[in-house]
Amino acid sequence: MFKSALFCGAVAGFVETSICHPLDTIKTRIQNRKGPPVSWGETLRRIYTSDGFRGFYRGLGVVYAGVIPKNAVRFGSFDVFSRHVPIYAAGILAGATEAVLVVNPMDVLKVRVQAQFHSMRDPATTSTTSLFSILQKEGFRLFFRGVEMTVLRQAINQGTNFTVFHWLRKNTEWGSFWCGCCSGAIGPLLNNPLDVVKTRLQASSGTGSSATITIKDVVTQIYQQSGWRGFYRGLGSRLMRIVPGQGITFLVYDYLRSTQ
Repeated sequence: MFKSALFCGAVAGFVETSICHPLDTIKTRIQNRKGPPVSWGETLRRIYTSDGFRGFYRGLGVVYAGVIPKNAVRFGSFDVFSRHVPIYAAGILAGATEAVLVVNPMDVLKVRVQAQFHSMRDPATTSTTSLFSILQKEGFRLFFRGVEMTVLRQAINQGTNFTVFHWLRKNTEWGSFWCGCCSGAIGPLLNNPLDVVKTRLQASSGTGSSATITIKDVVTQIYQQSGWRGFYRGLGSRLMRIVPGQGITFLVYDYLRSTQ
């Protein structure tokens, strides 16, 4: 059962990422923008004007490298935890586990690549070169920058996600896709401020005066620039990314599990 959960989770994540990654690129650009807020449509237009269609898939190689272990850890650990604790607790533990082992290190690299507005015009700028550049300039510890925010975000997400999904499957006649869409919408509504702070922390260069940037610094900066609305920047784009993504993930996962 454990190997089955690992494999099905990994494949489900791969399919979901292949379809939904452009929405994640738009979300990251909106959240990481330090100037006046820009709409989803305007962000889409700027990405296409600057980098063409390929710009929407910036960082995809990094996501592919992380999506297999992330979803394997998520569903595999949930499968184990749920045998011993209630579903909500199992979801929290699974989210925290994936955050530390996979999500935070991969998010740092993905955010850095996506935030490089003109890197697609430079053929030498790739996920691999970004990895070596980060390691050389800022050290391995950088990949755990913002890990506290990531743990909180993933724990809330997966605790809510698994609980709502299993409740809907038990109490409605909806299929896996629609149950996944609904369960995926709850977490972002609760924890978007954590995601905005995490993205800003991970996108900061970590050199010079920004080397010692803290969560408090980022929170203060966001509030001074945009007020409380700044903490909900990108919420619409995040929901547009996560809602169909979770529907696809649970649909593929349940299908694979049912055919074994």
